[in-house]
Parts: sequence; C-alpha cells; structure tokens
Amino acid sequence: MIVEYKMNMSERGYMIVPPWVENCGYFFDDVKKTYIGFVSSEANREFYVPDTITYLTIEEVKQRVYDIPMRNEEGGWLSKAEKDVIVQTTIDANDLG
Repeated sequence: MIVEYKMNMSERGYMIVPPWVENCGYFFDDVKKTYIGFVSSEANREFYVPDTITYLTIEEVKQRVYDIPMRNEEGGWLSKAEKDVIVQTTIDANDLG
C-alpha cells in the first residue's frame, strides 16, 4: 500500500523514518515535508499503522510527481511520460501486497 508520511523525531532528537514504513524515502514534497513510502496491507502485517495515515492511489502519486521539478541525466526536464515510468517502476518494485 502506498502511504504519505512525515519523519518522526527520535528520543535523541534525530529525524527517523516511522518504524511501520517498510520501504521509504520516495518523492519528497518540500511544501508539506512528506515522503512517499510503502507498507504491507493489513492482512499481511502484524504491526500497528496509525489510523491517521494518508493512503494514496497510483494516480495521486503521479500527480504529486508531476508537480516536482525533475531533471534527466542530460540536464533537461523530465516529461510527464518519463515521470509516469518512474512512478510505475517505483511502485512495481515496492509492491508489498
């Protein structure tokens, strides 16, 4: 499942990924200070995920990524189609069921 999350602060004041996020750190939103991550579906996990977490669809992730300026290896701006490939590849690689 695709989730939007913020970092947590550890007891020592360090920023850490919430322990319930299994794959993390994708598509940072500088305005909301959130990341995209992945968690297993409730049927496939034995740990708590907060009820307040925001779950996203693939289309919602794509829209988020469309708003992020991203450059290709040559320094040009990525097109929507190129960003679609990045999003789908990321999601396919992190399908936790």
